[in-house]
Amino acid sequence: FNCGRECRIVHKGSTLTIDQAHLEGSDGSPSAAVTLLLNGQPEPVVDPVNRGNKIETVSRWEDGKLLITSTAFGQRFTQTVSLGQNGLEVVTSSASGWKTTLRYTNT
Repeated sequence: FNCGRECRIVHKGSTLTIDQAHLEGSDGSPSAAVTLLLNGQPEPVVDPVNRGNKIETVSRWEDGKLLITSTAFGQRFTQTVSLGQNGLEVVTSSASGWKTTLRYTNT
């Protein structure tokens, strides 16, 4: 899950699509659209940075939050995505111990 500085998120049924993401370091054009199946099953998802790569991902709802587990660059990442009063919050942590929190507002 990567919105960069901005993106569009569409939740429809058992899918979540992230598109029109403008990622840091890109040429200014939006990254590839990413669609997650929210069924808790492993699936290959397009790498938004390198469209030729796939990232093994598991996405599921748990306690009202979306949990996304991915393996990329030989490392496992877990993201917790939640919608609160102040907007969308994405907490990303890695198996190696680093953690970052990004907050997005609806514009």
